[in-house]
Amino acid sequence: AHFIEPIVRSRERMAEVTRTFRDFQVTYFAFLALMLVLNVAAAMRTRETDFVFYSFYLVVTALYQFVYTGLFRQHLSPQGGEWLNQLLVFAGLLNFSGLAVFSLRFLRLSHNSPLWSRVIQILLGVLTLQMILVWFIPVSISDPMTHLTVFPLVLLFPGLAVWQWVKRRNDFRFFVLGWAVLFCALLTFNLFAFGIYIEPVLSRNAI
Repeated sequence: AHFIEPIVRSRERMAEVTRTFRDFQVTYFAFLALMLVLNVAAAMRTRETDFVFYSFYLVVTALYQFVYTGLFRQHLSPQGGEWLNQLLVFAGLLNFSGLAVFSLRFLRLSHNSPLWSRVIQILLGVLTLQMILVWFIPVSISDPMTHLTVFPLVLLFPGLAVWQWVKRRNDFRFFVLGWAVLFCALLTFNLFAFGIYIEPVLSRNAI
């Protein structure tokens, strides 16, 4: 909490910031919706399951961002409550699980690296268990647990992707590039969550 600096704004400036935030969110969710439509269409046309898993990731990403940005509270539950904090952690776990499942499938780890595939499956099992526990334990416990579980996966997937790229498939370079960007965002976000000071605008919006 000591990382959050209060800012005093005029009414006009506050209205401008609110409009900017609204426009950004509309653009962001519209982009997600477009990507979802394209991936669903590709899945139906090619019958390739990679598009299905990525579509699921897009859906859970939209859910997480809808909760994280406060839009869920604003439009669906203005009264709030502790359960919204639990929902935020749950949505974060679900979001990263969707990304991990897609990455596991895309990298074909069950065939290319059975050992690492098993390790990641175990970590996914831990994430699934945490998605259940989050409704029964305090957020002050479940949130740090989430970051501790996610952090090894944040390190594993980029490394495995680079290894696969160097060893086998040139088309993995796009996956590596995407993960490199996401890796920096997740690393920044997790370090902030562990109490390491990073510019709030960056750390809170990196993902």
